[in-house]
Amino acid sequence: MPTSLRERQKEQTRLEMVRSAYDLFVRDGYDEVSMDAISEAAGVSRATLFNYFPRKELILPEIARLRVERLKEFARQRTDERPATVEEVLAFILQIAREHERIAKGHRRLMMQVWFQQATHGYLLERRAEAVEALGSMIERMPRRKKLFPARVAAEMVFAVVMATALEWMMNEKHPVNWLSLAMEQRLSVAFAGVA
Repeated sequence: MPTSLRERQKEQTRLEMVRSAYDLFVRDGYDEVSMDAISEAAGVSRATLFNYFPRKELILPEIARLRVERLKEFARQRTDERPATVEEVLAFILQIAREHERIAKGHRRLMMQVWFQQATHGYLLERRAEAVEALGSMIERMPRRKKLFPARVAAEMVFAVVMATALEWMMNEKHPVNWLSLAMEQRLSVAFAGVA
């Protein structure tokens, strides 16, 4: 059954608020962004924003969905234009890691709390499945030297490295902020060497 115009407009408004919040979090850090700044950037009233997101931290789970959508769009572009290279996929994942670093600025625990909240409600598994599917479609089309693993297995291995590295970074406040992108680059380089 197709969604109504009203439902599509509500979803578009929600998406615009999440995108605006995400852009502000990346630019200024989570702490520095007020709900007023988000509503202004999204072009909605404060009341509308609070109707969708009564608290700022409720926006964070939506950011995971937005990131997966970005990955799926990246995969679609590479499928339509030409196959993605390992370097392009690695650069894309590292871009997301650097965005995590800019958003976090002392909020790794909050990110971890949101992550586990998503896990207990099943959202994390849904996002994981979508991300693995997108990665698998790109790996399948890569000009690969070795085909030791099916593309889906290779995508699951790469995604497991991403998730484990992010979790370690969130749990260890002693790691410098840029540890995430540095560790991600090293670990994914090894992972991709084994699957691509």
